[in-house]
Amino acid sequence: MSAGTELTRQEPGLVAVQPTVIDIIGKLADTPNFNLETVQAIKELAALQERQEELRRKSEFAAAMARIQADIPRIVQRGKIVIPAKEGKAGSSTSFARLADIDVALRPLLQREGMSLTFDEPETLDGGRSVIEGRLTHSNGYSETKRMTLSVDTSGS
Repeated sequence: MSAGTELTRQEPGLVAVQPTVIDIIGKLADTPNFNLETVQAIKELAALQERQEELRRKSEFAAAMARIQADIPRIVQRGKIVIPAKEGKAGSSTSFARLADIDVALRPLLQREGMSLTFDEPETLDGGRSVIEGRLTHSNGYSETKRMTLSVDTSGS
């Protein structure tokens, strides 16, 4: 039997099972005329398997993100920054969503979808700007990292 025969096996009453790239690699390795061309074919198939796995993980991650985004509630801005009036300038205030409120809203959705969110320590750039890096990881191993550059408040308020 050659490496190309009997790749799909079906027993009566059962659904046909398609071979994986690993199955095909195993068949190639068992051929009597195993040579450098076979080794190269195995390398190419292994790379194909890796790309397919990465696409599968990325697709699962994207589907989980879509489900999460559909369920994210509007987060009430309970925090407030108040800048008092001074030296003839009017005061002002700004509302913001507190990290604790964001965490309460997002954590159950992330857990439901097998996701975790981590942050790396801030990196400080010239000019006093900070770079915050967040990584969202799915239980299948796929992750995405996003960076945000923030300016330091130098207003003195």
